[in-house]
Amino acid sequence: ISLTDGAVLEKGCVYVIPLQESLALPPGLSAVANAKSSTGRLDLLTRTIAGRTVQAGNSIGGAISDDGKLIAVSNYEPGGVRVFDAETLALVADIPAAGKTIGLVDVPGRRFAWAVWDTGEVFLGDFSGVEPVVAPLGNAGKNPFDAVLTDDAHTYLVGLFGEKGVTAFDLWDADAKPQ
Repeated sequence: ISLTDGAVLEKGCVYVIPLQESLALPPGLSAVANAKSSTGRLDLLTRTIAGRTVQAGNSIGGAISDDGKLIAVSNYEPGGVRVFDAETLALVADIPAAGKTIGLVDVPGRRFAWAVWDTGEVFLGDFSGVEPVVAPLGNAGKNPFDAVLTDDAHTYLVGLFGEKGVTAFDLWDADAKPQ
């Protein structure tokens, strides 16, 4: 549907609308975005909502596990990370945090990394086993505002608000410390 000349959208209908924004990703890399506090599955063939779940009050970012089976969502309010089964949208884990979670990335091996704005703490969640294991990696510094994973999945880089440079965590090191 084109919105060039405006349009009246009906409640309860699914619309596929091209965005004006664009993102150039390298081959083999995909991305997902969701500006609302819910996650859903769309059946593009029938143009219907095939599933939906509420994440939290104010979600800020999401990531999909490397095997495509998990969806993780970081939240400003109430904070923390929620992980859902990608097929059923059932809640797999609800990990609380002492503030806003930012910089959520997927790490190979069914893992996710994230930071907490309010405390500077960085965590690595491992979902490869029967039960999730969440381990603290250390403190990135004051007010981490975003983070990325290097293309080789070796280093988690955390940007700090008002600072030049980043704090790095070597995820290949069993005892990763902030650098």
